[in-house]
Amino acid sequence: MQIVAGPDETLTVAIVHYNTPDLTARCLDSALRVLRAGLPGAFKIVVVDNRSENHNFEALRAAVAKLDAPEELVLIRNCINAGFGLGCMMALNHSAGRYIAFVNSDTQFDGDCFSPLIKHLEANPDIGVIGAQQLSAAGEPVRSFGFNESFLTRLKLRRKHDVSVVSRAPVDVDYLFGAFMLFRREAFAQCGGFDPTLFLFYEEMDVCQRLRAASWRVVFFPGAAYRHLGQGSVRAIPDTKPESDLSLFYVLRKNQGFWAWRLMALSKLVSYGLRAPFNARARLLLRRLVAMGPPQALSLRARETCNFDYVNR
Repeated sequence: MQIVAGPDETLTVAIVHYNTPDLTARCLDSALRVLRAGLPGAFKIVVVDNRSENHNFEALRAAVAKLDAPEELVLIRNCINAGFGLGCMMALNHSAGRYIAFVNSDTQFDGDCFSPLIKHLEANPDIGVIGAQQLSAAGEPVRSFGFNESFLTRLKLRRKHDVSVVSRAPVDVDYLFGAFMLFRREAFAQCGGFDPTLFLFYEEMDVCQRLRAASWRVVFFPGAAYRHLGQGSVRAIPDTKPESDLSLFYVLRKNQGFWAWRLMALSKLVSYGLRAPFNARARLLLRRLVAMGPPQALSLRARETCNFDYVNR
């Protein structure tokens, strides 16, 4: 299928859904409201369902129908849970915008968070991805970007992100949090997009490292904001810490080399080992870490199965 952009098509908004129909419906309602005001006729929202339970998908489909946005909103369903990054990439089959925003399903918009970012991208052609100020569910500013992880940076005492001392002007950062990232399509394509090997976690750190390696800037823009309710889809998974460790090891091994991975794995082995005699969860994490093997060997992706009970129609 060939996607052809219309003359005014500027932005594609990609949202991955997994068993959170109510949150996703509220996200879509708020996004449609601000996009219709800020970018009328120049956007498309693509929602990718990542093999949710049938009743959750049907609930989402009913909510999408009530929004009555057939020209502005596309809902597609995967037969397998592809994970966050690959789910986002699948949305690009229906994308033609010059800019691509990846938005978590538990994100909501009180005002236009898109137009100011696009305006700044157009004024600064060397920026590959831009992000806005993240707010809590109560509307309080919270941390919106991160520092690249490594064994050495964990030895240093990094000052935690304090929104009161962050510059009011846009600032270059290591990576943006994945709840909301707005990419220049050219930059996203050049760096290869999200790595489909990652199932969950550290997708944003990985893609921002590759963008910066290709001389694209990664910028935090405090002049726009969104609300992030937090981990709506992840709550359905009992314990995500082992998957987080797997993803971190993989990103370090790929982007920083063998010893970066080995040193980080050793530091976690020591950390879990010191806490294991006193903490049941640390003992469990230690056992899983010892049995883990090479990065991604025991990823949740390997346990995903197709759903042949449902046919898109």
